[in-house]
Amino acid sequence: MEKDTQGIIKMQVVISNAEDAAENAQSLIDKINEAKALAGELASLCEKVEVDNFKS
Repeated sequence: MEKDTQGIIKMQVVISNAEDAAENAQSLIDKINEAKALAGELASLCEKVEVDNFKS
């Protein structure tokens, strides 16, 4: 009986750790997507500066 309880507790810890890992992975994906969007904005600004400098 005690072994069963310990096994259940260990499985709950494993599940909790897996849930935390999934949340961390989702957070990382969100940050990567945000960085990609910012990189796109930066590239657009650089192109504009390049064009403006070329016109001058």
